[in-house]
Amino acid sequence: MLARRQNSTWRCAYLSGASELRSGNFGTPIGAPAGLLGQLPPELFFDAIAIQVNGPAAWDLDLAARWVFPDHDATYRTTLRNGVFSHVRDGSGDVTLILTVPRPALAALAAGHPGAALGAGLVLDGDATALQQVFGVLQPGNPDFNIVEP
Repeated sequence: MLARRQNSTWRCAYLSGASELRSGNFGTPIGAPAGLLGQLPPELFFDAIAIQVNGPAAWDLDLAARWVFPDHDATYRTTLRNGVFSHVRDGSGDVTLILTVPRPALAALAAGHPGAALGAGLVLDGDATALQQVFGVLQPGNPDFNIVEP
């Protein structure tokens, strides 16, 4: 007889669903230490921003920025247009803001604290309101979502 192998991620989802059915929603712990957030590759940082954009609130924004990450030796061009945030490595084109983001400032930005990022070495060159507009349309996810029941 063959033993069934079960993926540990699936098992965790099944057990969480069963617990929710028995006892109700138990919430989802979220958060990461700042040291971990500072280690994020820029692509993951941009992906985290993109999934938090409130599309209808950002629909009328047309922003472009160049991000320089000296610790990662990388440069990106981002746009927020039609409610969609996207990034391209070494992208060309006009921008309204150039950000130089050292590792400590990346940790602060990833935690959603642009003001703290300025104190951590973030350098802005251009229209700083563009950064405020981007962070103004971010809508963090609900950590208390249901797994099984709507």
